Amino acid sequence: MRRCQLFLMRHGIAIDRDDPECPPDPDRALTEKGRERTRQVAKTLRCWGVEPTSLWTSPYLRARQTAEIVADVLGPSRRDVEEVRYLEPAATAPGFFGRLTTAGVDSLIAFGHSPNLDDLVRHAVAAPRLITRLKKAGVIALELDDWEPGTGTIQWVLTPKIVKALGD
Repeated sequence: MRRCQLFLMRHGIAIDRDDPECPPDPDRALTEKGRERTRQVAKTLRCWGVEPTSLWTSPYLRARQTAEIVADVLGPSRRDVEEVRYLEPAATAPGFFGRLTTAGVDSLIAFGHSPNLDDLVRHAVAAPRLITRLKKAGVIALELDDWEPGTGTIQWVLTPKIVKALGD
């Protein structure tokens, strides 16, 4: 049995849905504040030695931009970020974990949306209901046995507020 690392990161702050200039939801981009907070979190991930072998993202623009910022900071080139439909807002946890079991990776950082990512956490640790509410640009680290849902343990949670408290 192998222990697999799963890092789930919610996209950074995006254009407000109430903004009259807001594009359709899949095309909402990160704001400058969202990009900066994402960079700060990514720098902390690098300092903490986070080195995923794969990066997956929702195809929605704000998640893709978050993934690209993190990829730039951690080192992998942007072409190594794979778009995965199981990270779209309406995707299901069984679909995501099914994809993981066939992916052949040991360590993954996945970029997506709330509450979808919170549901992935719930399935990973076999919680009866949602137990997290990831903040924008927040990350949760889990370990699972062979990507098997229900075998996960939460290792840590990182938010932009924690990064600021740590002093960048």
